[in-house]
Amino acid sequence: MLYKILFLILFFCNILLASQQTIKVSYDPDYAPFSYASDQKAYGLLVDIWRAWGKANKTQIIFINGKTWDNALDLVKGKKVDFFLGTDPYDNWMKASKIFYKTHTGIFALQNNMKIIKSIGIIGNDYKEDLKKEFPNTKIYSFDTYANLVNALLAHKVMAIYDDALAINSFLIQKRLHHKIKQLNKYSIASDICAISYSQKKINLFNKGFTKIPKKALYSLETNWVLNASQRYYENSLDFTQKEQEWLNKKQPISYVYDSDWAPFEWQNAVGQHSGIVADLLKIIAQSTGIKFIPVASKNWTEAVEKMKQHKADMYSAVTQTKEREKYLNFTSKNIFSVPTVIVSRMDDKSIYLDIKNSLKAKKIAIVKNYAVSEYMQKKYPHLFFTQVDSVQEGFIKLKNKTVDVFIINAATAEYYIKQKGFSHARIAEKINYTL
Repeated sequence: MLYKILFLILFFCNILLASQQTIKVSYDPDYAPFSYASDQKAYGLLVDIWRAWGKANKTQIIFINGKTWDNALDLVKGKKVDFFLGTDPYDNWMKASKIFYKTHTGIFALQNNMKIIKSIGIIGNDYKEDLKKEFPNTKIYSFDTYANLVNALLAHKVMAIYDDALAINSFLIQKRLHHKIKQLNKYSIASDICAISYSQKKINLFNKGFTKIPKKALYSLETNWVLNASQRYYENSLDFTQKEQEWLNKKQPISYVYDSDWAPFEWQNAVGQHSGIVADLLKIIAQSTGIKFIPVASKNWTEAVEKMKQHKADMYSAVTQTKEREKYLNFTSKNIFSVPTVIVSRMDDKSIYLDIKNSLKAKKIAIVKNYAVSEYMQKKYPHLFFTQVDSVQEGFIKLKNKTVDVFIINAATAEYYIKQKGFSHARIAEKINYTL
């Protein structure tokens, strides 16, 4: 009888083990604090996040040491494992999950280097295209490990190295090289981390499962690996009511830049005050939270952008999210408002602008410098003739004086200037496929 009971127990245990889902995840063993190998085991922040995913979804996670970054990805590409731990997708075959972590990159050079950087070393090919665009005259060399990357810098084979700033700093601390190598303020972008697979079905599984991990658990995991609070993603991105209240209690003021000529959303009035819809929204937030907002005036939008880039203010009052701005900004999770963009022409211009590429081919087009829509138009239609203006007011004046043929701006601002600011010579000719 005892034999039969033991047999049944073993039988059902085997069924239970067989029914438990198993997922294989490859990782780079040289990517501390995100992933590394010690005593043939995987450790690191991303490793812990995956373990938390497995626990929340009752799934066994088997970590496969990929030996190098590229090899770890090749295991996924070749369908030998289910996932790569996490990176910003950069190849066509990569199916990516929703962003579950963000890091910031950094350029590092020798302490005594005062020369123009003509060569940069990187790990794998993750950031190659970004660097080519940013530094077109700089040679890019790829290395497989941080040891080889840093040794190339020490041996003057490259003039700088570039990768996740946390990862490079972690390696430099480990090897006691901080006195020889410094981080430059030259270039840094926010780098998304997503789970990578060859299968969209697996990605959907990861996304669904990730929602089961408590936010406080993710925050707790991160504090174990990232000691500097200002560098933590979950500290700054997730909703922690107690932490927010503690910050509010400090009554720390927030300075901000704004557009001096973007009515009806915002503008600088006759006595130099921030006015408009956005200004009113900030007043409501200030009243309900106790936050003191300090406006930093600028003569135009370009000057406001430069002040922000130079850290002369803490935030923009309101700004459209773009890839370019994501390199140096964090954005709220929800949009405040959404407005379509339009082509504005003179009343005597009866042209039809349905086909932008052809109908605007011979036209002089005014766009406001550093506006998101201006960036969009120049990238999408590089062969059109654009004239950059410093303000909305200047754009409408140039249109009135026939210096330009059309002006591209958001619909609300166009309506306001035509009906309220006396530019009755202008009309909204056509809406374009871009939403503010």
